Amino acid sequence: MHAEAQVHLRGQADCLHKLVAASHIYDTWTAKGSDAAALAQRFLDGSIDLLDEFMTAPSSETHSSNTCSTDAQTFCTPKQQAAKASPEIIRELPSQSGSQLHTDGLPSGVCSAELYQPTLVQKFQSMPSQDVECPAATSEQQRVAKVAVLHKDNLNYQQFVENFMEPNLPVMIQGLADHWKATQEWVTSSGDIDIDFIAKQFGQAQVWVSDTTRVNAACAPRLDMTLAEFAEWWRMHKAGQDTRLLYLKDWHFAHEFPHYKAYDTPGYFQQDWLNEYYDMKQTLKKARCTKGLMTVQPASVDRCGCVSAAESAATEDGRPSNGNCTGDHLGSGEDTSRAHYCPEQAAGNSCQPNVASSQDDVVSSDYRFVYLGCKDTWTPLHADVLRSYSWSTNVAGRKHWKLLPPEYTHLVYDRFGREMAASCDLAGHEGRDRFPNLDQACRHVVECIQESGETIFVPSGWHHTVRNLEDTLSINHNWLNGYNMHWAWALLQQEHADATAAIEDCRSGCSAEEFEELVQRNMAANCGMNYAFMTDFMRAILSREMDLLRSGGECGEARSGHVFSVAKARSVLAKLQQQQSGV
Repeated sequence: MHAEAQVHLRGQADCLHKLVAASHIYDTWTAKGSDAAALAQRFLDGSIDLLDEFMTAPSSETHSSNTCSTDAQTFCTPKQQAAKASPEIIRELPSQSGSQLHTDGLPSGVCSAELYQPTLVQKFQSMPSQDVECPAATSEQQRVAKVAVLHKDNLNYQQFVENFMEPNLPVMIQGLADHWKATQEWVTSSGDIDIDFIAKQFGQAQVWVSDTTRVNAACAPRLDMTLAEFAEWWRMHKAGQDTRLLYLKDWHFAHEFPHYKAYDTPGYFQQDWLNEYYDMKQTLKKARCTKGLMTVQPASVDRCGCVSAAESAATEDGRPSNGNCTGDHLGSGEDTSRAHYCPEQAAGNSCQPNVASSQDDVVSSDYRFVYLGCKDTWTPLHADVLRSYSWSTNVAGRKHWKLLPPEYTHLVYDRFGREMAASCDLAGHEGRDRFPNLDQACRHVVECIQESGETIFVPSGWHHTVRNLEDTLSINHNWLNGYNMHWAWALLQQEHADATAAIEDCRSGCSAEEFEELVQRNMAANCGMNYAFMTDFMRAILSREMDLLRSGGECGEARSGHVFSVAKARSVLAKLQQQQSGV
Protein backbone atom coordinates (compact mmCIF):
# COMPACT_ATOMS: atom_id res chain seq x y z
CA MET A 1 0.00 0.00 0.00
CA HIS A 2 1.28 3.48 -0.84
CA ALA A 3 2.52 5.54 2.12
CA GLU A 4 -0.05 8.27 1.36
CA ALA A 5 -2.90 5.75 1.47
CA GLN A 6 -1.62 4.32 4.76
CA VAL A 7 -1.55 7.79 6.33
CA HIS A 8 -5.10 8.41 5.05
CA LEU A 9 -6.45 5.20 6.58
CA ARG A 10 -4.68 5.81 9.88
CA GLY A 11 -6.21 9.28 9.98
CA GLN A 12 -9.68 7.75 9.54
CA ALA A 13 -9.02 5.29 12.35
CA ASP A 14 -7.93 8.17 14.62
CA CYS A 15 -11.15 9.97 13.74
CA LEU A 16 -13.22 6.93 14.71
CA HIS A 17 -11.41 6.67 18.04
CA LYS A 18 -12.10 10.33 18.68
CA LEU A 19 -15.77 9.80 17.92
CA VAL A 20 -15.88 6.89 20.37
CA ALA A 21 -14.38 9.08 23.10
CA ALA A 22 -16.61 12.01 22.18
CA SER A 23 -19.64 9.75 22.36
CA HIS A 24 -18.76 8.72 25.92
CA ILE A 25 -18.43 12.40 26.82
CA TYR A 26 -21.79 13.15 25.20
CA ASP A 27 -23.45 10.30 27.09
CA THR A 28 -22.06 11.69 30.35
CA TRP A 29 -23.38 15.13 29.49
CA THR A 30 -26.80 13.73 28.61
CA ALA A 31 -26.99 12.00 31.98
CA LYS A 32 -26.36 15.35 33.61
CA GLY A 33 -29.37 16.90 31.86
CA SER A 34 -30.19 18.74 28.66
CA ASP A 35 -31.95 21.77 30.10
CA ALA A 36 -30.69 25.27 29.40
CA ALA A 37 -28.85 25.58 32.72
CA ALA A 38 -27.01 22.29 32.26
CA LEU A 39 -26.02 23.19 28.72
CA ALA A 40 -24.83 26.64 29.79
CA GLN A 41 -22.70 25.08 32.55
CA ARG A 42 -20.77 23.14 29.92
CA PHE A 43 -19.82 26.40 28.26
CA LEU A 44 -18.85 28.01 31.55
CA ASP A 45 -16.61 25.21 32.79
CA GLY A 46 -14.79 24.94 29.46
CA SER A 47 -15.98 21.40 28.66
CA ILE A 48 -17.15 22.29 25.17
CA ASP A 49 -13.92 24.08 24.33
CA LEU A 50 -11.90 21.05 25.44
CA LEU A 51 -14.02 18.71 23.35
CA ASP A 52 -13.70 20.98 20.33
CA GLU A 53 -9.90 21.02 20.71
CA PHE A 54 -9.91 17.23 21.02
CA MET A 55 -12.01 16.67 17.90
CA THR A 56 -10.11 19.16 15.72
CA ALA A 57 -6.58 18.17 16.78
CA PRO A 58 -4.44 16.88 13.89
CA SER A 59 -4.51 13.09 13.53
CA SER A 60 -1.27 11.34 14.49
CA GLU A 61 0.46 9.03 12.03
CA THR A 62 0.66 6.22 14.58
CA HIS A 63 -1.98 4.64 16.77
CA SER A 64 -1.76 4.75 20.51
CA SER A 65 -0.69 1.56 22.27
CA ASN A 66 -4.03 1.03 23.98
CA THR A 67 -6.09 0.51 20.83
CA CYS A 68 -7.44 -2.89 19.89
CA SER A 69 -5.01 -4.98 17.88
CA THR A 70 -7.56 -7.40 16.47
CA ASP A 71 -7.48 -7.82 12.70
CA ALA A 72 -10.11 -5.48 11.28
CA GLN A 73 -11.17 -7.99 8.63
CA THR A 74 -12.48 -10.25 11.39
CA PHE A 75 -15.32 -7.77 11.91
CA CYS A 76 -16.05 -7.08 8.28
CA THR A 77 -19.82 -7.36 7.89
CA PRO A 78 -21.48 -9.51 5.20
CA LYS A 79 -22.57 -6.28 3.54
CA GLN A 80 -19.01 -5.02 3.37
CA GLN A 81 -17.76 -8.31 1.95
CA ALA A 82 -20.48 -8.27 -0.73
CA ALA A 83 -19.81 -4.65 -1.63
CA LYS A 84 -16.27 -5.52 -2.62
CA ALA A 85 -17.52 -8.41 -4.75
CA SER A 86 -20.44 -6.65 -6.44
CA PRO A 87 -19.74 -2.95 -7.02
CA GLU A 88 -21.70 -3.04 -10.27
CA ILE A 89 -25.03 -2.72 -8.46
CA ILE A 90 -24.23 0.84 -7.42
CA ARG A 91 -25.20 3.39 -10.04
CA GLU A 92 -25.15 6.63 -8.10
CA LEU A 93 -23.68 7.35 -4.71
CA PRO A 94 -23.69 10.47 -2.55
CA SER A 95 -20.49 12.44 -2.53
CA GLN A 96 -20.95 14.01 0.90
CA SER A 97 -19.39 12.73 4.10
CA GLY A 98 -21.59 10.49 6.18
CA SER A 99 -23.69 9.14 3.33
CA GLN A 100 -21.36 6.94 1.32
CA LEU A 101 -21.50 3.20 0.99
CA HIS A 102 -19.09 1.16 3.11
CA THR A 103 -16.92 -0.85 0.73
CA ASP A 104 -14.24 -2.16 3.05
CA GLY A 105 -13.65 -3.47 6.57
CA LEU A 106 -13.40 -1.28 9.62
CA PRO A 107 -10.14 0.61 10.07
CA SER A 108 -7.44 -1.16 12.04
CA GLY A 109 -7.69 -0.62 15.78
CA VAL A 110 -11.48 -0.44 16.06
CA CYS A 111 -12.79 -3.44 17.95
CA SER A 112 -16.28 -4.91 17.75
CA ALA A 113 -16.95 -4.30 21.43
CA GLU A 114 -16.71 -0.56 20.84
CA LEU A 115 -18.97 -0.57 17.79
CA TYR A 116 -21.75 -2.55 19.41
CA GLN A 117 -22.23 -0.49 22.54
CA PRO A 118 -25.91 0.64 22.44
CA THR A 119 -24.98 4.32 22.54
CA LEU A 120 -22.42 4.00 19.74
CA VAL A 121 -23.87 1.58 17.23
CA GLN A 122 -26.17 4.11 15.56
CA LYS A 123 -23.30 6.59 15.16
CA PHE A 124 -21.33 4.07 13.09
CA GLN A 125 -24.18 2.71 10.99
CA SER A 126 -23.57 5.30 8.28
CA MET A 127 -19.88 6.09 8.88
CA PRO A 128 -17.89 6.04 5.63
CA SER A 129 -14.75 3.90 5.70
CA GLN A 130 -13.27 5.11 2.44
CA ASP A 131 -14.07 7.30 -0.53
CA VAL A 132 -16.15 5.84 -3.36
CA GLU A 133 -15.63 7.05 -6.89
CA CYS A 134 -18.93 8.05 -8.48
CA PRO A 135 -19.69 7.77 -12.20
CA ALA A 136 -20.32 10.94 -14.18
CA ALA A 137 -23.82 12.36 -13.84
CA THR A 138 -25.94 14.87 -15.71
CA SER A 139 -26.23 18.42 -14.40
CA GLU A 140 -29.63 17.65 -12.82
CA GLN A 141 -28.29 14.48 -11.21
CA GLN A 142 -25.31 16.38 -9.82
CA ARG A 143 -27.71 18.84 -8.24
CA VAL A 144 -30.19 16.48 -6.60
CA ALA A 145 -29.37 12.78 -7.21
CA LYS A 146 -27.53 11.79 -4.04
CA VAL A 147 -29.09 8.36 -3.49
CA ALA A 148 -28.29 5.09 -5.25
CA VAL A 149 -30.91 4.37 -7.94
CA LEU A 150 -31.38 0.76 -9.02
CA HIS A 151 -33.93 -1.23 -10.99
CA LYS A 152 -35.46 -4.18 -9.17
CA ASP A 153 -34.07 -6.54 -11.80
CA ASN A 154 -30.55 -5.50 -10.78
CA LEU A 155 -31.04 -5.81 -7.02
CA ASN A 156 -31.81 -9.07 -5.28
CA TYR A 157 -32.86 -9.31 -1.64
CA GLN A 158 -29.44 -10.27 -0.32
CA GLN A 159 -27.85 -7.30 -2.08
CA PHE A 160 -30.50 -4.99 -0.64
CA VAL A 161 -29.83 -6.28 2.88
CA GLU A 162 -26.05 -6.13 2.65
CA ASN A 163 -25.74 -2.81 0.83
CA PHE A 164 -28.65 -0.78 2.21
CA MET A 165 -30.76 -2.26 5.03
CA GLU A 166 -27.91 -3.51 7.22
CA PRO A 167 -25.64 -0.44 6.80
CA ASN A 168 -28.70 1.84 7.13
CA LEU A 169 -28.35 3.66 3.80
CA PRO A 170 -31.10 4.98 1.50
CA VAL A 171 -31.79 3.65 -1.99
CA MET A 172 -34.28 4.36 -4.79
CA ILE A 173 -35.72 1.26 -6.48
CA GLN A 174 -37.47 1.30 -9.84
CA GLY A 175 -40.09 -1.04 -11.26
CA LEU A 176 -41.81 -2.27 -8.09
CA ALA A 177 -45.24 -0.74 -8.81
CA ASP A 178 -45.57 -1.59 -12.50
CA HIS A 179 -48.39 -4.11 -11.99
CA TRP A 180 -50.18 -2.68 -8.96
CA LYS A 181 -53.93 -2.21 -9.11
CA ALA A 182 -53.45 1.30 -7.75
CA THR A 183 -51.11 2.16 -10.64
CA GLN A 184 -53.71 0.99 -13.13
CA GLU A 185 -56.91 2.40 -11.58
CA TRP A 186 -55.86 5.51 -9.62
CA VAL A 187 -54.01 7.15 -12.51
CA THR A 188 -55.39 8.55 -15.75
CA SER A 189 -54.01 7.65 -19.16
CA SER A 190 -52.03 10.91 -19.08
CA GLY A 191 -50.37 9.95 -15.78
CA ASP A 192 -52.37 12.31 -13.54
CA ILE A 193 -54.13 11.34 -10.33
CA ASP A 194 -57.70 10.21 -11.09
CA ILE A 195 -59.32 12.07 -8.22
CA ASP A 196 -62.82 11.39 -9.61
CA PHE A 197 -62.33 7.61 -9.56
CA ILE A 198 -60.82 7.68 -6.07
CA ALA A 199 -63.63 9.86 -4.71
CA LYS A 200 -66.29 7.66 -6.29
CA GLN A 201 -64.80 4.44 -4.92
CA PHE A 202 -63.71 5.58 -1.46
CA GLY A 203 -65.54 8.88 -0.90
CA GLN A 204 -67.10 7.92 2.45
CA ALA A 205 -63.74 7.28 4.11
CA GLN A 206 -62.81 9.68 6.89
CA VAL A 207 -59.32 11.12 6.41
CA TRP A 208 -56.89 13.50 8.10
CA VAL A 209 -55.72 16.48 6.13
CA SER A 210 -52.88 18.86 7.05
CA ASP A 211 -52.87 22.48 5.91
CA THR A 212 -49.27 22.95 4.74
CA THR A 213 -49.80 26.45 3.33
CA ARG A 214 -47.47 28.10 5.85
CA VAL A 215 -43.87 27.87 4.66
CA ASN A 216 -41.44 26.22 7.11
CA ALA A 217 -44.11 25.75 9.78
CA ALA A 218 -43.23 22.85 12.03
CA CYS A 219 -46.87 22.04 12.85
CA ALA A 220 -49.75 22.29 10.40
CA PRO A 221 -53.42 22.50 11.40
CA ARG A 222 -55.17 19.15 11.02
CA LEU A 223 -58.60 18.90 9.43
CA ASP A 224 -60.99 15.93 9.55
CA MET A 225 -63.09 15.39 6.44
CA THR A 226 -64.38 12.69 4.15
CA LEU A 227 -62.43 11.78 1.06
CA ALA A 228 -65.33 13.12 -1.02
CA GLU A 229 -64.95 16.49 0.72
CA PHE A 230 -61.22 16.45 0.10
CA ALA A 231 -61.86 15.70 -3.59
CA GLU A 232 -64.22 18.67 -3.78
CA TRP A 233 -61.51 20.91 -2.29
CA TRP A 234 -59.06 19.43 -4.83
CA ARG A 235 -61.28 20.49 -7.73
CA MET A 236 -61.70 23.98 -6.28
CA HIS A 237 -57.93 24.28 -5.80
CA LYS A 238 -57.34 23.27 -9.40
CA ALA A 239 -59.86 25.89 -10.50
CA GLY A 240 -58.03 28.57 -8.51
CA GLN A 241 -60.90 29.00 -6.03
CA ASP A 242 -59.00 27.78 -2.94
CA THR A 243 -55.31 28.54 -2.53
CA ARG A 244 -54.70 26.39 0.55
CA LEU A 245 -52.20 23.56 0.26
CA LEU A 246 -53.99 20.63 1.87
CA TYR A 247 -52.16 17.33 2.27
CA LEU A 248 -53.98 14.06 3.01
CA LYS A 249 -51.66 12.04 5.27
CA ASP A 250 -51.62 8.75 7.19
CA TRP A 251 -54.73 7.30 5.56
CA HIS A 252 -54.98 3.69 6.77
CA PHE A 253 -56.26 2.52 3.41
CA ALA A 254 -55.26 -1.15 3.70
CA HIS A 255 -57.20 -1.42 6.95
CA GLU A 256 -60.27 0.47 5.79
CA PHE A 257 -60.55 -1.31 2.42
CA PRO A 258 -58.98 -4.75 2.98
CA HIS A 259 -60.76 -6.31 -0.02
CA TYR A 260 -59.37 -3.80 -2.50
CA LYS A 261 -55.90 -5.13 -3.27
CA ALA A 262 -54.32 -1.83 -4.22
CA TYR A 263 -50.73 -3.05 -4.06
CA ASP A 264 -48.36 -5.80 -2.98
CA THR A 265 -45.63 -5.17 -0.42
CA PRO A 266 -42.33 -5.54 -2.31
CA GLY A 267 -40.23 -8.51 -1.26
CA TYR A 268 -37.43 -6.31 0.05
CA PHE A 269 -39.73 -5.01 2.77
CA GLN A 270 -41.73 -8.08 3.79
CA GLN A 271 -39.73 -8.88 6.93
CA ASP A 272 -41.97 -6.44 8.77
CA TRP A 273 -42.32 -7.14 12.49
CA LEU A 274 -44.32 -4.01 13.24
CA ASN A 275 -47.28 -4.57 10.93
CA GLU A 276 -47.21 -8.32 11.55
CA TYR A 277 -47.52 -7.60 15.27
CA TYR A 278 -50.62 -5.48 14.78
CA ASP A 279 -52.09 -8.06 12.42
CA MET A 280 -51.61 -10.69 15.14
CA LYS A 281 -53.20 -8.43 17.75
CA GLN A 282 -56.13 -7.77 15.45
CA THR A 283 -56.68 -11.47 14.88
CA LEU A 284 -56.63 -12.20 18.62
CA LYS A 285 -59.13 -9.45 19.37
CA LYS A 286 -61.46 -10.66 16.65
CA ALA A 287 -61.35 -14.12 18.17
CA ARG A 288 -62.45 -12.62 21.50
CA CYS A 289 -65.19 -10.73 19.66
CA THR A 290 -66.91 -13.95 18.57
CA LYS A 291 -68.81 -13.99 21.87
CA GLY A 292 -69.57 -10.27 21.77
CA LEU A 293 -70.97 -7.90 19.17
CA MET A 294 -70.86 -10.38 16.31
CA THR A 295 -69.21 -13.53 15.05
CA VAL A 296 -66.05 -13.00 13.05
CA GLN A 297 -63.49 -15.52 11.90
CA PRO A 298 -59.82 -14.70 12.56
CA ALA A 299 -58.40 -12.76 9.66
CA SER A 300 -55.49 -13.90 7.56
CA VAL A 301 -53.41 -10.99 6.37
CA ASP A 302 -51.47 -11.42 3.16
CA ARG A 303 -48.14 -9.92 2.19
CA CYS A 304 -49.77 -6.77 0.79
CA GLY A 305 -51.22 -5.95 4.20
CA CYS A 306 -54.79 -6.78 3.16
CA VAL A 307 -57.31 -9.10 4.81
CA SER A 308 -58.40 -11.98 2.60
CA ALA A 309 -61.60 -11.43 0.63
CA ALA A 310 -63.57 -13.89 2.76
CA GLU A 311 -62.73 -12.11 5.98
CA SER A 312 -62.83 -8.62 7.48
CA ALA A 313 -61.65 -6.70 10.49
CA ALA A 314 -63.83 -6.26 13.54
CA THR A 315 -61.54 -4.86 16.18
CA GLU A 316 -57.98 -3.69 16.45
CA ASP A 317 -55.30 -2.46 18.77
CA GLY A 318 -56.11 1.21 18.37
CA ARG A 319 -53.24 3.62 19.07
CA PRO A 320 -54.39 7.20 18.50
CA SER A 321 -52.21 9.99 17.22
CA ASN A 322 -50.73 12.42 19.70
CA GLY A 323 -50.74 15.17 17.10
CA ASN A 324 -46.96 15.24 16.98
CA CYS A 325 -46.07 16.62 13.58
CA THR A 326 -42.52 15.29 13.67
CA GLY A 327 -43.67 11.93 12.39
CA ASP A 328 -43.97 10.16 15.75
CA HIS A 329 -47.72 9.83 15.35
CA LEU A 330 -48.30 7.37 18.18
CA GLY A 331 -50.11 7.57 21.45
CA SER A 332 -52.15 5.22 23.57
CA GLY A 333 -55.73 4.05 23.64
CA GLU A 334 -57.86 1.26 22.36
CA ASP A 335 -60.96 0.78 20.27
CA THR A 336 -62.94 -2.42 20.72
CA SER A 337 -66.26 -1.62 19.05
CA ARG A 338 -65.73 -1.88 15.30
CA ALA A 339 -68.75 -2.59 13.12
CA HIS A 340 -68.62 -5.32 10.47
CA TYR A 341 -68.81 -4.23 6.84
CA CYS A 342 -69.63 -5.84 3.51
CA PRO A 343 -67.17 -6.83 0.79
CA GLU A 344 -66.55 -4.56 -2.15
CA GLN A 345 -69.74 -3.88 -3.99
CA ALA A 346 -70.37 -4.49 -7.67
CA ALA A 347 -68.31 -2.57 -10.21
CA GLY A 348 -69.41 1.03 -10.47
CA ASN A 349 -70.51 1.29 -6.87
CA SER A 350 -68.41 2.81 -4.12
CA CYS A 351 -66.48 0.71 -1.63
CA GLN A 352 -67.67 1.00 1.95
CA PRO A 353 -64.95 1.81 4.48
CA ASN A 354 -64.28 -0.42 7.46
CA VAL A 355 -64.96 2.44 9.87
CA ALA A 356 -67.96 3.64 11.78
CA SER A 357 -67.21 7.34 12.13
CA SER A 358 -63.76 8.80 11.54
CA GLN A 359 -60.15 7.82 11.05
CA ASP A 360 -59.69 8.32 14.79
CA ASP A 361 -61.22 4.85 15.04
CA VAL A 362 -58.55 3.18 12.94
CA VAL A 363 -55.42 5.16 13.67
CA SER A 364 -52.36 2.98 14.12
CA SER A 365 -54.21 -0.23 13.45
CA ASP A 366 -51.17 -0.70 11.30
CA TYR A 367 -48.39 1.37 9.79
CA ARG A 368 -49.55 1.22 6.17
CA PHE A 369 -50.59 4.57 4.75
CA VAL A 370 -51.71 6.44 1.63
CA TYR A 371 -50.60 10.06 1.11
CA LEU A 372 -52.29 12.40 -1.38
CA GLY A 373 -51.22 16.00 -1.94
CA CYS A 374 -51.25 18.69 -4.59
CA LYS A 375 -48.13 20.40 -5.91
CA ASP A 376 -46.04 22.18 -3.22
CA THR A 377 -47.54 20.33 -0.23
CA TRP A 378 -44.81 19.15 2.07
CA THR A 379 -43.84 17.35 5.29
CA PRO A 380 -41.60 19.04 7.92
CA LEU A 381 -38.29 17.64 9.14
CA HIS A 382 -38.79 14.44 11.12
CA ALA A 383 -37.50 10.92 11.72
CA ASP A 384 -39.99 8.12 11.31
CA VAL A 385 -42.10 6.70 14.11
CA LEU A 386 -40.29 4.36 16.56
CA ARG A 387 -37.14 5.03 14.51
CA SER A 388 -38.50 2.53 12.01
CA TYR A 389 -37.51 2.01 8.42
CA SER A 390 -39.95 3.31 5.84
CA TRP A 391 -40.61 2.71 2.20
CA SER A 392 -42.64 4.99 -0.04
CA THR A 393 -43.81 4.43 -3.61
CA ASN A 394 -45.08 7.20 -5.87
CA VAL A 395 -48.17 5.85 -7.62
CA ALA A 396 -48.30 9.21 -9.43
CA GLY A 397 -46.32 12.44 -9.19
CA ARG A 398 -42.80 13.45 -8.13
CA LYS A 399 -41.23 14.23 -4.73
CA HIS A 400 -38.11 16.07 -3.63
CA TRP A 401 -36.49 14.36 -0.64
CA LYS A 402 -33.89 15.90 1.67
CA LEU A 403 -32.38 13.41 4.11
CA LEU A 404 -29.91 14.02 6.92
CA PRO A 405 -27.63 11.16 8.04
CA PRO A 406 -28.23 10.33 11.72
CA GLU A 407 -24.81 11.40 12.95
CA TYR A 408 -25.70 15.03 12.15
CA THR A 409 -29.10 15.12 13.85
CA HIS A 410 -27.85 17.32 16.69
CA LEU A 411 -27.14 20.12 14.20
CA VAL A 412 -30.83 20.76 13.44
CA TYR A 413 -31.80 21.63 17.04
CA ASP A 414 -31.95 25.12 18.49
CA ARG A 415 -29.20 26.50 20.70
CA PHE A 416 -30.84 24.95 23.78
CA GLY A 417 -31.20 21.50 22.27
CA ARG A 418 -34.98 21.54 22.66
CA GLU A 419 -36.68 22.34 19.36
CA MET A 420 -35.95 20.93 15.94
CA ALA A 421 -36.04 23.12 12.85
CA ALA A 422 -38.97 22.52 10.52
CA SER A 423 -36.67 22.44 7.51
CA CYS A 424 -33.03 22.81 6.58
CA ASP A 425 -34.20 25.59 4.26
CA LEU A 426 -34.39 27.81 7.33
CA ALA A 427 -30.61 28.05 7.36
CA GLY A 428 -30.46 30.91 4.91
CA HIS A 429 -32.79 33.35 6.64
CA GLU A 430 -34.93 33.64 9.75
CA GLY A 431 -33.78 30.42 11.39
CA ARG A 432 -30.10 31.26 11.59
CA ASP A 433 -30.26 32.88 15.03
CA ARG A 434 -32.49 30.19 16.53
CA PHE A 435 -30.67 27.28 14.89
CA PRO A 436 -26.98 28.27 14.78
CA ASN A 437 -25.77 24.90 13.41
CA LEU A 438 -28.31 24.59 10.62
CA ASP A 439 -25.93 25.84 7.94
CA GLN A 440 -23.55 23.07 8.92
CA ALA A 441 -26.35 20.48 8.85
CA CYS A 442 -27.30 21.52 5.32
CA ARG A 443 -23.84 20.63 4.08
CA HIS A 444 -24.54 16.99 4.96
CA VAL A 445 -28.06 16.78 3.51
CA VAL A 446 -28.59 14.04 0.93
CA GLU A 447 -31.10 14.94 -1.79
CA CYS A 448 -32.97 13.02 -4.46
CA ILE A 449 -35.93 13.36 -6.81
CA GLN A 450 -38.40 10.48 -6.66
CA GLU A 451 -40.19 9.94 -9.96
CA SER A 452 -43.56 8.33 -10.54
CA GLY A 453 -43.36 4.57 -10.02
CA GLU A 454 -40.18 4.73 -7.95
CA THR A 455 -39.83 3.45 -4.38
CA ILE A 456 -37.49 4.99 -1.82
CA PHE A 457 -36.11 3.12 1.18
CA VAL A 458 -35.60 5.53 4.10
CA PRO A 459 -33.28 4.10 6.79
CA SER A 460 -33.76 4.40 10.55
CA GLY A 461 -32.88 7.69 12.19
CA TRP A 462 -32.49 9.67 8.95
CA HIS A 463 -34.40 12.91 9.48
CA HIS A 464 -36.01 14.12 6.27
CA THR A 465 -38.31 16.61 4.62
CA VAL A 466 -40.43 15.85 1.57
CA ARG A 467 -41.97 18.28 -0.92
CA ASN A 468 -44.36 17.32 -3.71
CA LEU A 469 -43.08 18.75 -6.99
CA GLU A 470 -46.34 17.76 -8.69
CA ASP A 471 -49.72 16.46 -7.58
CA THR A 472 -48.61 13.24 -5.91
CA LEU A 473 -50.17 10.06 -4.55
CA SER A 474 -47.96 7.63 -2.63
CA ILE A 475 -48.18 4.43 -0.61
CA ASN A 476 -45.99 4.23 2.50
CA HIS A 477 -45.13 1.67 5.18
CA ASN A 478 -43.19 1.99 8.44
CA TRP A 479 -41.53 -1.22 9.63
CA LEU A 480 -39.15 -2.75 12.13
CA ASN A 481 -37.13 -5.96 12.02
CA GLY A 482 -33.94 -7.43 13.42
CA TYR A 483 -31.74 -5.07 11.43
CA ASN A 484 -33.05 -1.88 13.06
CA MET A 485 -34.40 -2.99 16.44
CA HIS A 486 -31.37 -1.38 18.12
CA TRP A 487 -32.74 1.96 16.94
CA ALA A 488 -36.10 1.35 18.62
CA TRP A 489 -34.32 0.12 21.74
CA ALA A 490 -32.14 3.25 21.89
CA LEU A 491 -35.25 5.41 21.49
CA LEU A 492 -36.97 3.52 24.30
CA GLN A 493 -34.03 4.10 26.62
CA GLN A 494 -33.91 7.80 25.77
CA GLU A 495 -37.67 8.17 26.24
CA HIS A 496 -37.40 6.55 29.67
CA ALA A 497 -34.67 9.00 30.68
CA ASP A 498 -36.65 11.97 29.36
CA ALA A 499 -39.91 10.87 30.99
CA THR A 500 -38.12 10.32 34.30
CA ALA A 501 -36.49 13.76 34.20
CA ALA A 502 -39.78 15.46 33.30
CA ILE A 503 -41.53 14.34 36.51
CA GLU A 504 -38.53 14.12 38.84
CA ASP A 505 -40.17 16.60 41.20
CA CYS A 506 -42.99 14.08 41.76
CA ARG A 507 -40.72 11.29 42.98
CA SER A 508 -40.86 12.26 46.66
CA GLY A 509 -44.65 12.17 46.70
CA CYS A 510 -45.12 8.57 45.63
CA SER A 511 -43.62 5.13 45.97
CA ALA A 512 -40.99 3.82 43.59
CA GLU A 513 -43.59 1.60 41.91
CA GLU A 514 -46.04 4.47 41.49
CA PHE A 515 -43.34 6.74 40.10
CA GLU A 516 -42.24 4.15 37.54
CA GLU A 517 -45.87 3.62 36.53
CA LEU A 518 -46.15 7.35 35.79
CA VAL A 519 -42.92 7.22 33.80
CA GLN A 520 -44.17 4.29 31.72
CA ARG A 521 -47.50 6.04 31.11
CA ASN A 522 -45.72 9.16 29.88
CA MET A 523 -43.46 7.10 27.63
CA ALA A 524 -46.50 5.56 25.94
CA ALA A 525 -48.06 9.00 25.47
CA ASN A 526 -44.89 10.57 24.10
CA CYS A 527 -43.55 7.98 21.68
CA GLY A 528 -46.17 5.24 21.53
CA MET A 529 -44.26 2.55 23.38
CA ASN A 530 -43.05 1.65 26.84
CA TYR A 531 -41.50 -1.41 28.47
CA ALA A 532 -44.81 -3.32 28.52
CA PHE A 533 -45.46 -2.64 24.83
CA MET A 534 -41.92 -3.58 23.80
CA THR A 535 -42.01 -6.76 25.89
CA ASP A 536 -45.33 -7.86 24.36
CA PHE A 537 -44.09 -6.93 20.89
CA MET A 538 -40.85 -8.89 21.21
CA ARG A 539 -42.53 -11.92 22.77
CA ALA A 540 -45.06 -12.07 19.95
CA ILE A 541 -42.35 -11.87 17.28
CA LEU A 542 -40.15 -14.42 19.09
CA SER A 543 -43.08 -16.83 19.40
CA ARG A 544 -43.95 -16.47 15.73
CA GLU A 545 -40.34 -16.96 14.59
CA MET A 546 -39.90 -20.00 16.83
CA ASP A 547 -43.09 -21.55 15.44
CA LEU A 548 -41.79 -21.07 11.90
CA LEU A 549 -38.52 -22.75 12.79
CA ARG A 550 -40.26 -25.66 14.54
CA SER A 551 -42.55 -26.22 11.56
CA GLY A 552 -39.56 -27.30 9.48
CA GLY A 553 -40.99 -25.68 6.38
CA GLU A 554 -38.19 -23.14 6.04
CA CYS A 555 -34.74 -23.90 4.66
CA GLY A 556 -31.65 -22.16 3.34
CA GLU A 557 -31.64 -18.36 3.52
CA ALA A 558 -35.23 -18.25 4.81
CA ARG A 559 -34.33 -20.42 7.81
CA SER A 560 -31.19 -18.34 8.45
CA GLY A 561 -33.38 -15.25 8.47
CA HIS A 562 -35.64 -16.72 11.14
CA VAL A 563 -32.65 -17.75 13.25
CA PHE A 564 -31.36 -14.17 12.98
CA SER A 565 -34.77 -12.82 14.05
CA VAL A 566 -34.91 -15.15 17.04
CA ALA A 567 -31.47 -14.04 18.18
CA LYS A 568 -32.39 -10.35 17.86
CA ALA A 569 -35.73 -10.77 19.65
CA ARG A 570 -34.08 -12.69 22.52
CA SER A 571 -31.41 -10.02 22.81
CA VAL A 572 -33.96 -7.21 23.15
CA LEU A 573 -36.02 -9.20 25.65
CA ALA A 574 -32.90 -9.81 27.76
CA LYS A 575 -32.16 -6.08 27.75
CA LEU A 576 -35.75 -5.31 28.71
CA GLN A 577 -35.59 -7.76 31.62
CA GLN A 578 -32.33 -6.25 32.81
CA GLN A 579 -33.67 -2.71 32.47
CA GLN A 580 -36.90 -3.48 34.31
CA SER A 581 -35.06 -5.23 37.15
CA GLY A 582 -32.99 -2.07 37.53
CA VAL A 583 -35.99 0.22 37.91
